[in-house]
Amino acid sequence: MKIKFDGTAEYYSKYRPVCPKEVVNYVKDIFRLDRRGVLLDMGCGTGTATFPFAKHFEKTLAIDAEQEMIEMAKLIAPKDLNIEWRVMSANDLTPDIGACRLAIACRAFHWFDQDKVLKTLYSTLKQGGGIAIIGDRSFWTNQDDWQKATISVVQKYLGRSRPYESVINNAFAESFEVKLEKHGFKKITTHKIPTMREWNFESILGYLYSTSFSAKHLYVNNLQKFENELKTTLNNFNTDDKFIEHNEWTIHTAHR
Repeated sequence: MKIKFDGTAEYYSKYRPVCPKEVVNYVKDIFRLDRRGVLLDMGCGTGTATFPFAKHFEKTLAIDAEQEMIEMAKLIAPKDLNIEWRVMSANDLTPDIGACRLAIACRAFHWFDQDKVLKTLYSTLKQGGGIAIIGDRSFWTNQDDWQKATISVVQKYLGRSRPYESVINNAFAESFEVKLEKHGFKKITTHKIPTMREWNFESILGYLYSTSFSAKHLYVNNLQKFENELKTTLNNFNTDDKFIEHNEWTIHTAHR
C-alpha cells in the first residue's frame, strides 16, 4: 500500500521535532560510532534524523518513498555531510544495496513490511553492525490534555479513524523486540528518553499538516473552519499561546 504524504514535506521539515542529541548519543555509544562506515536511513523524510546521525559516518544513504520529501531534504541538507539520496521504499531494499554499518528508521518502521526489511538487513549489515528503530509518540497517541482536545477537533472533520489505521495496528501487533529476535538479531535493547517540548498554535497546526492523518489536503473546503475551531479550542487551555508537551523517545537497538 502506498502511504500518502502529499503536500506535507514543507511542514515536515519545519515543524517535526528533530531527533535530539540525547538519542543520537545513545545510539552512538551502543554501536561505538567513529565516523567510519555507511549509514542507511530508511524512511528519511526531510532529514530530521539523517542530519544528526550522518556526521558520525563516512557516508549516508538516505531513502524515502516520497519524492517531495527527498527534494526538500536535499534543499536543506548541510553541505558538509556526505549523503546520497534515493527515492525508494525500504520495502524495495535488496542485498545489492551494499554493506552498511548501521540502519536507522526514525518514525518510519511502522510503515514498512517489517519482516521483509529485517530479513534483507540481516544479510547486508556488516558483522557487528545493527539497526536502531527510533520513535516518539504522536499527537494521536500522546496524553497531554491539549493534544487530546486537538485530536478531537481533527476527528470532527476527518472522522474517528486515522488513514491507514489498519496498517499501523498491524505494524504494532508484534513487538519490535520479538521481530528483531526472530530475524537473528542479537543484543536487543529498548531504551526510553523523556522529553518536554513547547508548542504554539502555528507549530501545532504545522505539525498536523506534516502528518498522514491530518494532511492539509484532507480538509478540502473546511480548512479555514477547522483552523478557526482548533484555535478556539486551544485558547481554552492557554490564552498565552504556549502549550507544553510531555513525551518520550523510544530506541530499539539490535546487533547483526
